[in-house]
Amino acid sequence: MTAPATAAQKIGFVDYLKSKLTPQLLEDLAKRLVTYAEKNLPGASSVEKKAYCVEQALIVLEAFDDRVPVLGKWMDLPLVDWLEKWATEQLIEWAWGAAIALAEPNTAA
Repeated sequence: MTAPATAAQKIGFVDYLKSKLTPQLLEDLAKRLVTYAEKNLPGASSVEKKAYCVEQALIVLEAFDDRVPVLGKWMDLPLVDWLEKWATEQLIEWAWGAAIALAEPNTAA
């Protein structure tokens, strides 16, 4: 099994690896990773959990880079890797915030 498939399998995302990459797919990936980290990384700090989510998301996203050889050639440049990591960090922050908002009771009266 490839590294992206192994990472995707943990969060029930394997079937998505054959899909088109869409904003909704990215959001679902991030939400699944945040949920997985919250449930399966007890004792880890939120910083460690977020770092785990980013690392796993990048592994899964590599499968999309590799599907189109021409795109894969350019997606492996250091600047593109840095931008991809930054964008993935922003996505995980968004999913983390969404998960926290859902977990906290609404105290507004």
